[in-house]
Amino acid sequence: MALVPVMLEMYLEISMESRLASLFLISSCIPLSLAPSHYKQIALRLRLEQGVEQCVSARDRRLRVRLRARRAPRQQRVPSRADVHGKIQRPCQSYDTFCIRKFFAQHSQCKISGRQVPEPLFRAQTTLNIPNTNVSATFNNMEYRGIKDGRVAEFYVDKATDNLVIAVDFNQVTFGSQTLYLKYYLRGREPVVVEDAAGATFVQVSVTAVIPDLKDLKLDRAEIFTYNGDPVPPFLAGPRLALSTDPEVVTMFAGTVANVPTDAQESLMTEGVFYILNFIQYNICDFGLKVI
Repeated sequence: MALVPVMLEMYLEISMESRLASLFLISSCIPLSLAPSHYKQIALRLRLEQGVEQCVSARDRRLRVRLRARRAPRQQRVPSRADVHGKIQRPCQSYDTFCIRKFFAQHSQCKISGRQVPEPLFRAQTTLNIPNTNVSATFNNMEYRGIKDGRVAEFYVDKATDNLVIAVDFNQVTFGSQTLYLKYYLRGREPVVVEDAAGATFVQVSVTAVIPDLKDLKLDRAEIFTYNGDPVPPFLAGPRLALSTDPEVVTMFAGTVANVPTDAQESLMTEGVFYILNFIQYNICDFGLKVI
């Protein structure tokens, strides 16, 4: 993300044609297939002219992640206080999908599901709130890829609280939309709304669901929270999102781009819920919930 300040400075000074592609250089790892067709050739040409390193294919990125995982020392699970005192029960190994499905079916009204999350998975609309810069982002016809590849990382029962805890790790979840409405909230003024295409890729996202009532598990009452292991996820933003004659809007957009780690964490507060609910209902057990 060292390119961000340079690109923002260029954006304010260079020609309109260059503006159309400069923001794509902020994160060259997002597939250009997510970009509007009339930006692609400009973005590709400027990448070559500016000497921006071309990204490897999605297959190579997945291989690189796997190689990093193999090289990293295996981390041993640290027993919790409840573990030590015998309050934690592990009815299934985290890798045993069949056991996990059976456990859910025996302790709830859900129906075992052997499907996979569709690839891509479509969502009619979603809004991400980014309060650190007073911005909200509403995506129409959002397209997700990578949720189907989630992996159960933790699965246990806390007998003291009567809760089931399940954690799912997601790698390389990419989402994008041709229609994003970015709303800037200004002090003492009406919000300013701009529209363009946008997308992002979240790497190393871990979502945990704490589901109450072991006698009849209530997925709709689960407490869900997300951890983002990638502080600077690559993203794509169409140039119209910052095209404004209002200097305050330009400053707010610059602040949003410059503070990607916080933006990503705030976005995942709601996005993680969508990931894990779809994963559980497609891959493990269908509770009949409509996830929107």
